[in-house]
Amino acid sequence: MAPKKTKEHSNDLRQTVIKHFLNGDTERDIVTKVLIPRTSSHYIIAKYKSTKCIGNIIGRGRKRKTTIHTDRLIQRKIKENRRISSLSVKVELPNDLNINISETTIRRRAHEGGLFGRMARKKPYVNKVNRGKRLEFARTYREKSLGLWNHVIWSDESKFNVFGSDGKVMVWRTTKEELDPKCTVPTVKHGDGNVKCWGCFSSSGVGNLVFIDGNMTGEMYRDILQKNLLQSVENLNMDKDWVFQHDNDPKHRAAIVTNWLNREHIECLKLPSFSPDMNPIEHLWDEVERRMKKEQPKNEKELKEALSRVWNGIEQGPLFIISFKYSSNLLSTFDCLYAYFIEGGKESGGRYIRNYHLIPYCRRPDDNDELEPVSYLDNDNIAQTITFDELKKQDITSEQLLEWFAPIDVAEKYEMNNDSVDIFHKCASPWFGSMCQYKLQYDLSLSFGDIVQATFSHYLKIVANVTTGTCYRFLESCHRDSWPQCLDWREICDGKMDCISGEDEQWCDQLEMTKCSDNEYRCHYGDQCIPLNFYKDSRFSIDCLDGSDEQDHVTDYSLLINIYCTNIQTFRCQERTGRYPLSFQCGDGQYTRFFGIPNFITICSNSRDIALSQAMLTSFNYISNIGCREAFFCALYFNRTEHSGTNVTKKAEIIKILFWF
Repeated sequence: MAPKKTKEHSNDLRQTVIKHFLNGDTERDIVTKVLIPRTSSHYIIAKYKSTKCIGNIIGRGRKRKTTIHTDRLIQRKIKENRRISSLSVKVELPNDLNINISETTIRRRAHEGGLFGRMARKKPYVNKVNRGKRLEFARTYREKSLGLWNHVIWSDESKFNVFGSDGKVMVWRTTKEELDPKCTVPTVKHGDGNVKCWGCFSSSGVGNLVFIDGNMTGEMYRDILQKNLLQSVENLNMDKDWVFQHDNDPKHRAAIVTNWLNREHIECLKLPSFSPDMNPIEHLWDEVERRMKKEQPKNEKELKEALSRVWNGIEQGPLFIISFKYSSNLLSTFDCLYAYFIEGGKESGGRYIRNYHLIPYCRRPDDNDELEPVSYLDNDNIAQTITFDELKKQDITSEQLLEWFAPIDVAEKYEMNNDSVDIFHKCASPWFGSMCQYKLQYDLSLSFGDIVQATFSHYLKIVANVTTGTCYRFLESCHRDSWPQCLDWREICDGKMDCISGEDEQWCDQLEMTKCSDNEYRCHYGDQCIPLNFYKDSRFSIDCLDGSDEQDHVTDYSLLINIYCTNIQTFRCQERTGRYPLSFQCGDGQYTRFFGIPNFITICSNSRDIALSQAMLTSFNYISNIGCREAFFCALYFNRTEHSGTNVTKKAEIIKILFWF
C-alpha cells in the first residue's frame, strides 16, 4: 500500500508558524492566525524542535554525488582548458579525487558555475604583446588631426568566389526541403571558381583593381605597386603628403618591395601585427561582397567583369564614411562625456562652501584589453559635415559648437585652430559625440550632468535588484571567485590581507616610503601627496582617496559607516576608500564595519555585505549535522557578538542566521 501523500507547505508559511512559536503563541493561537490545520502546525513546530530547521532536513532524497570541493575542481578544470570535454574531466577525476561521476553530472556542475557549451567565435589571434602595440597605436593617432586619414591610401588583397561567400548562408525552408536546390549553396572543388585581387582606395575614391593569377610573390607584388599605386594616387588627385598602407604580410615586407618603396620615397603607415580588423579596406571588401550578390557570374571571366563593374561603381560617399569610421574607432575608444556639478553646503562654523566639478565618464581600455570596436551608424545621425576652415569663414565660435552638442575636445581644437582641414560633424537630434555615434534615451532638454544627477538620486532604487558588481582581476594568484567574494580595488594596500597569498598587500611598504615635500600633506594610505593648503579646507572637498585630509564624521568604530555616499556622484564618495582597520568596502565608495560580516541585515546600498554573508554561510550547507554547523556559525560570529556579553544573545544571533539562510 502506497504511503499517504501529505501536502507540502511552503517555506514562507513554515517561517510564519515558527515566528509565532518563538514569540510565545500557543498552537491554538497559531492555527487561528495562520489559518492552517492544527496537525500541520503541530508537525512544523515539532520538526523545528527536533532539528532546529524550518525547511526539509538536509539529506532527504537522493544525496548529492559531489562536494563543494569537487564542484570547484570541475569548474576550475573547465576554466583552465575551455576546450576540454566532459568525458575528459570524467577520466581525470578518479586520479585527482578517486571518485567516479557521470558526464551529465559534470555538465550540471559546470552549468551551476555559469559555464555552458557554446560554439566558439572566430576572431584574429592577438597575443599580449600585440595587444599593447594596438593600444599604443590608438594612443598615438587619437591626438592626430582627423584630416590625416584623408591622406592615406589603403590597400589589401581579397578573394571572391563564383558561387558566393565561404561563410554560412541562411535560407528559409521546411524540414523536407533540406536538399532542395532552391535551399542549397552550390559548391565546387578547391581551386576552381574564385579569383584573387588587389585593390586600394582613399576617402576620395577607389584606385585600381588588379586580378592576381596564381600565388603572389614579392616580385609580383612589386610589379603591382609599380604599375598601379602611383597611377591610383594620380587619378585620386592626392597631394604630396600622401601615405601608403599595407599590412605585414611577408610578401609586403620582402626586400625587393621595401627597396622599391624607398627609391620612390613612399612613406608607409605601419599597423600593428595580426590586426586585419584595423584596416578599413576590409569594410570596402564587405561592401563589394554585398553588391556582388546582385550579380550572377557563372565562371571566372564573368566574375572578373562583375567585380570590375562593382568596384568602379562605388561612390565617394561610402568611402568617406569608411575612412572616417577608422578614425572614429580610434577616438571613440577614448571618448569621454563630462558631467558638470555644483556641490556645496555649510561648514560647522557657518561658512558656506561651493565646489564646481567637471567629472569625465570615459570608455577606456587598460593595457591588457583589446581596442573595443564601435559600430558606426548610418549617415542619418549626421546633419551636416563641414571643415574648420568653412566654420571660420561663417564666423562660428567655439561656444556655438558647444551649443550644437560638440564634444569639449573638438571645441577646444577648433578654438586653437590646429588644422583648418579638420572636420566637424553637426549631429542630428538626439545624436552627439565626435562622430555623432552616441545618443541617450532621455529628455533632450536634460544635460548629461542632469542625467547623471538624476541617476544617483534614484541610486537606492536602482541597486535594489543588483546581483553583480565589479571585480579587480589583475592579481593572478588571488582567486576569490566572482562577485561578491571577488577583490575590490579599494582592498588593495588597505592594511588587511584579503588574498590568501597576501598579494593584495605586497609591495605596499614601498608606497609608504614615498616622501612628500614640505608644502604638501601626505595622505594616510598609499603614496598620495596633496598641496598643504588643501588640508582641512572643507568637508565637501576631500582630496585624499582615504579622506584623511578632512575630519571624518566617524567618532565611534561601532558606527563605522558612510551611508551618505550612496547618492553623491563626486570624488569624495565615488573614489573613496575606507582608512579604518575595521572597515568593509562595499565596492562603490561606501564602507561599513568589517565585524558586521556575516550578517543578515544589509548596510551596503548595493547589498555586497548581505550577498557575501549568504555566500559564506551557505557554503556550510553540505554539513548535515546542525550542531556542527552551528559551531562554525558561532566561530564566524564570535567577534561580532562578543560585545553583547551573553551567550544567550549569541545563540539568538545564530538562530536568526539559521532562520534567515
